[in-house]
Amino acid sequence: TQVDTEVVNETITCSSVDASLYMDFVEDDTDECTAIKAEYTSECCFPFPKTPCGLCKGLNDTQSMTLLWAEEVEYNGASVTCGVVDNIVNSEEANSLLCSSAQEKYREDCCFDKCSLCDTKPAEGEQLAWDFVVDFNETSKTCGEIEAIFTAEQVNSKSEECRDVKSDYHDLCCFRPPTSPCELCSEFVRWDEIVEFDGANATCKDVVALLKREEEIGDKCLMSTNLLEASCCYELCNVCGDSLLLDWDAVVEYDEAQVSCGDLKPIFGKNEIEHDTEECATITSNYQDLCCYYPPISPCNLCRTDSDFLEAYSSVEIELWGSSTNCSDAYDYLIKRIESESDTCSSAKESIFNECCYKKCAICGEGFFQDFNEKIDFGGDTISCLQLHTVRTLDVSAESEECSIMQSQYSETCCYDAPEVPCILCVEGAVQITVEVDFRGQTQSCESVANYLGSRSNNGTEECTSSISEFRDFCCFDKCTICMNETDMVDWETYVDFDSSSQSCGNFDWYFTSNVVKKGSQECTDLQMAYSEKCCYAPIDYTVPACSLCKQGEVWYDLNGDIQVEFEGEPRSCNEVSNSLFRKSEDSSE
Repeated sequence: TQVDTEVVNETITCSSVDASLYMDFVEDDTDECTAIKAEYTSECCFPFPKTPCGLCKGLNDTQSMTLLWAEEVEYNGASVTCGVVDNIVNSEEANSLLCSSAQEKYREDCCFDKCSLCDTKPAEGEQLAWDFVVDFNETSKTCGEIEAIFTAEQVNSKSEECRDVKSDYHDLCCFRPPTSPCELCSEFVRWDEIVEFDGANATCKDVVALLKREEEIGDKCLMSTNLLEASCCYELCNVCGDSLLLDWDAVVEYDEAQVSCGDLKPIFGKNEIEHDTEECATITSNYQDLCCYYPPISPCNLCRTDSDFLEAYSSVEIELWGSSTNCSDAYDYLIKRIESESDTCSSAKESIFNECCYKKCAICGEGFFQDFNEKIDFGGDTISCLQLHTVRTLDVSAESEECSIMQSQYSETCCYDAPEVPCILCVEGAVQITVEVDFRGQTQSCESVANYLGSRSNNGTEECTSSISEFRDFCCFDKCTICMNETDMVDWETYVDFDSSSQSCGNFDWYFTSNVVKKGSQECTDLQMAYSEKCCYAPIDYTVPACSLCKQGEVWYDLNGDIQVEFEGEPRSCNEVSNSLFRKSEDSSE
């Protein structure tokens, strides 16, 4: 939509106005934003229709036609394309007067009844095989390209050209999608192999495409699979066979290039290197020892000691058994292929342990906890303490000067000593998780504030007391309870149907906390009405003996706890019945 601006007396689009708000960083709820909205909202904004109008959609129950996007027409005194007019009327309801008027006025110039290879009526349910290649006018074209030609050349559905093309290509390009398509080959196909199919020669590639249009259990699929599977399908060369594992990361020289063993399979597929061929046998002989292995029962861990598991440096270069490698690759090779009790494992440890293994730098001292959420400045980058603890300390030894520097710079922010009596911001965890406040110089959610105080601050300290005083009114809420009577207790062992599953009555507390369901709200009242009677009970006075299921008079019987019985209208185990009676009923009650 175009609007006139009074400032510079020029016509601009509504999208330009919207873009300028974004580019100029105009904030919502400011005077500038409010003024611009007041001026342009009525002209630029509209409620999206339930059924949008379209110039070429069916008029008076007639079939929809194809839009000529680039065709130009006169609209409101200006020359515009049919595509622009269609976009404008899209904002109107399909049954509106403006829509029907636009359709009557522009349909003849903007729409045409395009020829289609396939019958697109819902009752017919035909689908176009867009990528299927056919011979068309002495060249190879996909069926989708033929459809595009119909649009570009405005071939009418009633024309002789349309009838001729459909006669020649309908059966090749159109099909009704099967429920379960026929798959000639389970995986690998000899794409260029020529076979006889439907009385003519065809490549296996074309046969696979045509059979996908057939039902898997249909006669044509079963017969074609029986006749053509041996000619069109093959098993790919497998260097490791069925008993060995492939080392995906091992690097070998293949066809004068360095490739990983994991990349050999796609290379074999591209070159159609088949199993049980002389070529496959030669490749297997050359690469099986390099690419394949029997997994060890007890893997050799280069950096394991009698008392500790150390890390392996990722990039330190070493010599192992006469070859150059790095510690990370050596570690991976040993743990994948070598038994821990073997001479090979012992020899490797003796040779490279001191060069490759190290105790990783720990930012936090003994007895301190790692904080994962705090942010720090690390070499000019803002990162989380989690990244520091996990990634940025890789290859940093605990005995190194670098580790000492990192500890002195970051331990105060990224480590903490758990409080003996944690500071509780909100009673029963009733925190308004979406509310944000200014805490420690940053805008943080109330949930983050509560977590920080609970993990870092002792109850009764100045930090705890002042934070509670400042944030409790903003961050905490009076949480709903499932029991209507506040003196009642929740029966955690009772289950009810809630939120499409069977839930313990005790889970309502978590639901109220995570969804900020407030006491006195309509949702709270509705849930209490639905579940309070079943989930809640009045606790007994334990000055009176509690009811014991298996006691009769002064005689005690053993409880057969796993037996299922009917209790309070539901199947319960005898254990559950006994526990329920002990909690809810006095010995003198019935």
